[in-house]
Amino acid sequence: MRIDDFQKNAEETNELQNLLGDRYVAIWGLVGEVGGIASVFKKKVLYHKTNKEFFERELCEEIGDALWYLANIATLNNFQLSEVAQLNLKRLSARFTVPPPSQSEFDGLTFDGYRIFARRSDRSDGETQILLLLVKQVGKLLSVFQLLRSNPEKSRDPSYQEDLKKELGDVLWFLALLGDKNGLNLDDIASRNVSKSKALHSIGDNHPFDAGLHPDEQLPRKIAVDFSQREIGATMRVTIKIDQTIIGDKLSDNSHTPDDYRFHDVFHLAYMANLGWSPVIRDLLKRKRRGNAQTDENEDGARAKIIEEAISLLIFNQATKHLKYFEGAEHIDLHLLAVVQNMCSGLEVKKRTAKQWERAILSGYEMWRQLRANGGGRIKLDLDNSLISYEKLP
Repeated sequence: MRIDDFQKNAEETNELQNLLGDRYVAIWGLVGEVGGIASVFKKKVLYHKTNKEFFERELCEEIGDALWYLANIATLNNFQLSEVAQLNLKRLSARFTVPPPSQSEFDGLTFDGYRIFARRSDRSDGETQILLLLVKQVGKLLSVFQLLRSNPEKSRDPSYQEDLKKELGDVLWFLALLGDKNGLNLDDIASRNVSKSKALHSIGDNHPFDAGLHPDEQLPRKIAVDFSQREIGATMRVTIKIDQTIIGDKLSDNSHTPDDYRFHDVFHLAYMANLGWSPVIRDLLKRKRRGNAQTDENEDGARAKIIEEAISLLIFNQATKHLKYFEGAEHIDLHLLAVVQNMCSGLEVKKRTAKQWERAILSGYEMWRQLRANGGGRIKLDLDNSLISYEKLP
């Protein structure tokens, strides 16, 4: 993959454009990814000495993410990462007295082409030394950024730009050498990162999974669900009704410490509104797709419901401990979204994007906070437009 093409994609999939005005956001991201690379090598030593496939898969992902941040740092500073790579190779060729690439080889430089040239100047004694030098090099890059704290105008200074290109180039060099020592193709790594980035930032579509089926096997496209609570035997319990008909059991928190999880069915409704998916709600509404035995068993059966409930509880535990129930949040941590998508990778909902999951989670917690604050309410869904809203009970 051409380095310039990768940089263009990285810019297109960068949702931190406004934040990247503060240059530290990008550099902190790079620091985190280099830390992730170190963690992969730690796992290799401790747990996966014989599991080469697992190690390579994780290393590829971390190197790809590091390249993504490198590309965006270059974009932020108005230069091309391919220019950084070329300057780096020229400098290393002079330092180690190896033949530099020709101009024709520089034109359209790819990541793996860079890796092959970088190998010529490798004088390390192995991947451990390279990893240590990579961590050290990121520290040097931070030192360059540190200069901006006392003098923001320095970013326009040509000497600052040259220093930044030099330090970025050395980070790229060490990343390439790590890949080379492990027999990895940097073009493949970059291509995987492009696919991953597009998947993470794709809006996706909401084509119904049950389109064309009998209405009795379809999730209702518009529905209003009433939540009310009352104390029963010293325990607060929530009742759910549709058109005054009770749906499911009366729910309590099922916890030694009250936490209002009794309203958690609203999370399933949010999945239904935003993803067109909820085996739990499908079962409650008696809308299982029994016309297809495989779908009934595998998509609407017990395992799918357990997975959905597990996702709901996993996210709730994270929201409870660290995130103030996502109040004021505009985004969900990508690692959490990746875990959620991995949990349901064997189900039809795997077609939904991280963006759709993010919207489902955030809208579900917005509804949950309203229910919690008001002791209940009416949740209205419009599946055709992927909408969910709250209003107080009449």
